[in-house]
Amino acid sequence: MKRRLTLATVMVALIALSSASAFTPAASAAEKKSSATKKSATKKSASSSSKATAKQLTDEKDNKPKLSGRLPAYYSSVVTQEQRIEIYTIQAEYREKLAKLKKDYDAAIKKLELEEDEEVEDVLTDEQKDAVADLRAKRRSSRTSKSTAKK
Repeated sequence: MKRRLTLATVMVALIALSSASAFTPAASAAEKKSSATKKSATKKSASSSSKATAKQLTDEKDNKPKLSGRLPAYYSSVVTQEQRIEIYTIQAEYREKLAKLKKDYDAAIKKLELEEDEEVEDVLTDEQKDAVADLRAKRRSSRTSKSTAKK
């Protein structure tokens, strides 16, 4: 089951990481300020989006965030842990959107193929349709007899 990761989930993950307090020991004042700004913006948007609990976002065994993804080339040596979580969250959201589009695309393709099959079949006479149905039935029965013989 895929989970939807939103800004609320980022906020919960950031809070969980910040409680560890030493994951970015050399963070500059500007980074801390931007992080605080992001957290306040996240709190505002979290009320309108779906809410996730800390338990949903953390691994039960070692209490680490369950976010995963793949950083773009050369990012791993320059991003902070907070940025990494944000990138993973963005990637998860787009993975979900792309999966939905692929599912819709596949359904549309299947629908068009069925429409095409119906139109092609309408060209045949009733006798030809019966002959095709018989040929399909013979093919199905030969496939099932071959599969049972292999077992």
